[in-house]
Formats: sequence, C-alpha cells, structure tokens
Amino acid sequence: MICLWTTRLFFLTAATACCTAASANHILGYSFDDATGTPNGSLAGTAPALGIVSPAVIGADGSGVSGMLGDRALDNAAAAAMGGTTNSSGGRGTHAADFDGIDGLLKFTIAGWFKTDTSAAIGGNAVLYSNRSGVAGVSVHGDPNNPGSLVLAVDNGSNASTGFGATQEWVNFAVTYDGTILQPGPNVFFYAGGINTPLALVGSGTNTNGSGSDPASNETAALSLGARVLFGAVDADPFDGLLDNFRIWDEIVPLATLEGVRLGDTGAAGVPEPASVTLAAAMLGGLLLVRSRR
Repeated sequence: MICLWTTRLFFLTAATACCTAASANHILGYSFDDATGTPNGSLAGTAPALGIVSPAVIGADGSGVSGMLGDRALDNAAAAAMGGTTNSSGGRGTHAADFDGIDGLLKFTIAGWFKTDTSAAIGGNAVLYSNRSGVAGVSVHGDPNNPGSLVLAVDNGSNASTGFGATQEWVNFAVTYDGTILQPGPNVFFYAGGINTPLALVGSGTNTNGSGSDPASNETAALSLGARVLFGAVDADPFDGLLDNFRIWDEIVPLATLEGVRLGDTGAAGVPEPASVTLAAAMLGGLLLVRSRR
C-alpha cells in the first residue's frame, strides 16, 4: 500500500496484500507558502528553515503551481539572467549552515517545479538545488551547453537530460540516484511533466564508482535553492523565474508515486506535503481513491 500523508489525502490500496516494502523518508520539503517570507520552514524531516535572500521573495498569493489561494512560490524573477557567473546575480532560498540531510545517502530522489520568467529556457548552470562544496555534494541545475536540459551532479560526476525546455509555464521535474547500482548502470533517471502533462521518463545516465556502494559525499556546504554562493558572497548562477514544492526523499520514489504528488500539486487533490512514503515492491492489484478534506 502506498500512502501520501498530506493536507488532503491520497490512498492507494491493494486489492491483494503485497510483499516487500521499503520506506522512503521525506527529508526536505519546501512549499514556500509562508506569507511572512522568511524564514520559510521545511514541512518534512529535519531540514532547516529557509531564509529568503533578496531580490528573491515569497510570491503573491496564488503564485504557486496550483494557482489556488494559499499556494505561493519562491519568486526569483528579479534575477539578472538565467544562470551565468559573470554579470549575473539573483536571490535564493538558503540555510547558511552546513546542510547534511543528503550526506552519505546511497539513494535519493529530488523533485520540484520551476517556471521561467522569460522565453529563455533553463540553462547556464541556473541552480534549482545546490548543496555542494568543491566537487563534493549534490546539485540540480541547468545545462550550460544545452538550454532546456537539466544536470544532476553528485560529487565529481554528472549526468544531463533533455526534456525540460518549456518556458513561461510550470515544469515538474524529478531525478533519482541509486549508488548501489553496478556499472554500466544506469543509476540516474530524469522525469519531466507539467500542469496537464503526466510525469514521464525523459533520460538516464550512469554516475557510479561501480562498487555497489557509492553514496553522496559528506560536505560542508549551505543549502541553496534558486542560486548558489560564489566566492563566499556573490549569488551566482541564478534561476530566473518561480520555484515551488521542492522535496527530497532518502530512497528511489517510483514514478507512479511521483505522478500522484504531481497531481496533488496541481490542485487535483490539494497541495501535498508528504512526511513519508511507503513504497510497495510488488502489487497484484490496486484501487485509487482520492479523498479531500480541509
């Protein structure tokens, strides 16, 4: 049985009981719905409250993915450009101290939404998520060589995928990493969707040392969404647009579950903030019931 505990509830119940299950803990979740702006608290796990660095702001009521009242986004549309470390700056959501929620994880899933402010596709190393120090740590950012592509960097390796080129509309992204996979892999998978487009696999790659135990390294870096800190001061590689509903789990979350989260984010069943997900390894049958409550 797969359950997402949210402000409104999804229930997927098996017609027949299933076997092995793994638990995916929701270790980070930022909805940016705190109208006070800063700090913007995580709705899951032990992730720190997120400070909002100017010119980024918490967007207007209804600026979030669902468009509903009470749903807000991180608005970084005042960024000077889409990515780039030269003559390019923008705000971010950040926690200045070392964020260790993803350190040492063998498996993880990162998901969220972005909407470009202009007709320029994501690119130029524009940061969606960054928790890196040198070559240690993890980031998700635009591909500097191929606009419309996303990059997942884990330590000194990286993979890129096309499929994220939509502009001025909400794009749902998800990427999974499995450090237990042996070479030749693949062990990295990219998924893309939208408000009216189901989440689907758009790319994969291999980033593993081949040992069957290749976790993300421990690092001493701040958590940043929307830009990264360069040389200790400059907010570089900004994403120019809106960001919403960032989540990280400490497991590989299946596509079917991520699709349920996408539907919830769009308002099909409210705006979900799951604290944990129970992942079934095998299911013989199921019935999807959506029940709303306020």
